Amino acid sequence: ARLALERMLSRLEMRDGCEVTLWRLDLLEHSWSREEAAKAAASADVVLISISGDQELPAATGPWLNLWSELRGNSAQALGLLFDSERLQAPEAVETALYFYRFALDCGIDSFLGWSDMTRAERWSKRCDRRADKRVGRELESTRNFEMQTNPHGL
Repeated sequence: ARLALERMLSRLEMRDGCEVTLWRLDLLEHSWSREEAAKAAASADVVLISISGDQELPAATGPWLNLWSELRGNSAQALGLLFDSERLQAPEAVETALYFYRFALDCGIDSFLGWSDMTRAERWSKRCDRRADKRVGRELESTRNFEMQTNPHGL
């Protein structure tokens, strides 16, 4: 979710003017989290929901949406739904998209659908590359330190 958001903000050249608050849908079962997330959503210009698309929504999603709807008043807002591109055709993704579209339509909220254009394999590869880069960097640093200890004058 964070990666997709960062990429979108970067493409739109909006990184500096945005305040980002992240919430997990599975934690909305706790009333405090649900209320705080609804307040945050009600005061936001854009609410982005990032999900894989191949699972049903947590049961607390409906109560959260209802509370958000009550708190938002008539403010202009947009709701974006971001899916993992590999799961976009899953039956659960279609049901979820319709669910959020109906909610947005009923509330008068603009809505849009998007997906990550980076595959899971690409994300995994980038993660591994970063870890390898860190490991190689640490190994180079320890080699330099060893060389400095064994030959402090570089001769």
